[in-house]
Amino acid sequence: MSVTTTPLSRRRAITAGLAGAAALLTLAPARARAGDAALAARLDETIDRALADRKIVGTVVTVVRSGDVAYRRAAGYADREAGRAMRADALFRLASLSKTMVSAAALALVEQGRLAVTDPVAQWLPDFTPKTRDGQVPVLTVRHLLTHTAGLSYGFFEPEDGPYHQAGVSDGLDLSGLSLDEEIRRIAAAGLAEAPGTRWRYSIASDVLGAVIARAAGEPLPEAVRRLVTAPLGMTDTGFSVTDRTRLAVPYADAQPTPSRCPSAWASRSWCHSGGSAWCASRRRGCSTPPSFHRAAPAWSAAPTTWSASSRPCAPAGDRSCSQRPPAG
Repeated sequence: MSVTTTPLSRRRAITAGLAGAAALLTLAPARARAGDAALAARLDETIDRALADRKIVGTVVTVVRSGDVAYRRAAGYADREAGRAMRADALFRLASLSKTMVSAAALALVEQGRLAVTDPVAQWLPDFTPKTRDGQVPVLTVRHLLTHTAGLSYGFFEPEDGPYHQAGVSDGLDLSGLSLDEEIRRIAAAGLAEAPGTRWRYSIASDVLGAVIARAAGEPLPEAVRRLVTAPLGMTDTGFSVTDRTRLAVPYADAQPTPSRCPSAWASRSWCHSGGSAWCASRRRGCSTPPSFHRAAPAWSAAPTTWSASSRPCAPAGDRSCSQRPPAG
């Protein structure tokens, strides 16, 4: 299939942006900015207050301005109970932050002519033909998955008797043990909330996109994301499994009077993933460090970038002490 690309593709723009940032750091080492001291004072006060008020257990905050790291601090605990201090290169579970990397992998395949945004999803996943509420089987495209206009949703947006719960769809944080193929089958069985292209809805579409990428690339999703995105960007600490458990931050959930440690069976997994262990190597969720993840920031935003990773991610679906809804803003 022939696909027209722009002279400077998105993937090349990512590489060019990072190369420019690296050159800027080389030419202007450690120059002081007038506002950096004031910025550091405000951030230090905010972080110290959040820790003192026990709103978070630990955090890593990095501010990148025009390619320069203007502020970086690790504070609090990576493991409160063990007394293990947070470190700047701590590994955090990414959850939905990995949607961006999965989407970038899809666009890289588009650039290579191996995938098109107009491709029907059924071209790659023949059995994925979800119906609308009135029984219609609409054409669902890769573009719909990329833009979250596919008519898909999440179980945590539905009541307990909603179609996702009835079909047993995993939201990705519940240790379901499902295979990716079985999860895709269940998503299709749950149907569509509305016709594709009707409205934007934060959804499980990235899971389906991950399955499409695996088929189009001819390799498991983790290998495709590594080859197409993280390896070219030098994001060596970003992936679907943990290589150094001593750097893995323990997940905590919102609770009173202090954040509560997530269940050990979930928090101690050796894969840096939020989905079931049987399909962790095929799903979209991964892990990363702030230094590794912010390497991609120049390509994703021209504005000053603030990266804050707190050891307070979401708990499994069955744990009502934590919300899985995306953060505001």
